[in-house]
Amino acid sequence: MTITKRYLMKLNNLIRNLLFSRKWFINFIFNVKVTAPPEIQSYCEWGTIFQKILLKKYNKSSSKILEVGTGAHALLAIYAKKHAKDITVLATDILFERIKYAQENAIKNNCEIDFKVTDMFNGIKNKFDLILFNPPAIPSSELKKLGFELKTYNGLGSRLCWSGDGGEDGLDSIRSFLNNLAEHLLEHGKAILTVNPMHCSYEQINQISQKNDLKIIKTHSFFSIINAFIIEIKK
Repeated sequence: MTITKRYLMKLNNLIRNLLFSRKWFINFIFNVKVTAPPEIQSYCEWGTIFQKILLKKYNKSSSKILEVGTGAHALLAIYAKKHAKDITVLATDILFERIKYAQENAIKNNCEIDFKVTDMFNGIKNKFDLILFNPPAIPSSELKKLGFELKTYNGLGSRLCWSGDGGEDGLDSIRSFLNNLAEHLLEHGKAILTVNPMHCSYEQINQISQKNDLKIIKTHSFFSIINAFIIEIKK
């Protein structure tokens, strides 16, 4: 890890502590009330904020939406439902604890959302108009250098950070997502995949997409902090 990269990651952690872990900030940005403390999981990341901005463009009336990895606060799922009451939303996470908190948060915000504990698309047979994913994409080696230690969940294994650990090259979760995405998109369906350009490049995402008969139709950038890839099935 370069000195610049390490500095930027530490700066990002500072911003997360000062803003992303504050209830007033989340209510201001997302108009969502949160119940669980930030110690359970940081309230949001740059990718969460950027996907919220993009939802205004890609969230259509009567859409069927899936959020993969909704986390303990389900911010995007709740925000989407609040701003388009006629849509249906399914939100998933691999950790039961996070889904439990997410359900409580949806109730607090008077939003009817379906929740499911699962890894990626396991057990999901439906197809969707819009699929959201803000994946863990930090290489394990970089997390080790930042002092993260393994955390184990029975039956799921161990990771250095269940919100950020992307495996050896940072692409483990992204590969799993893209390998199974096509069979869960409706004919004109789209996915929004957000990644930090420090960890994953356009070329890497495009290569995996191409192998799965997918194509990146648009790339949105939030300064140099986060990239959002709009992906659909090749026509």
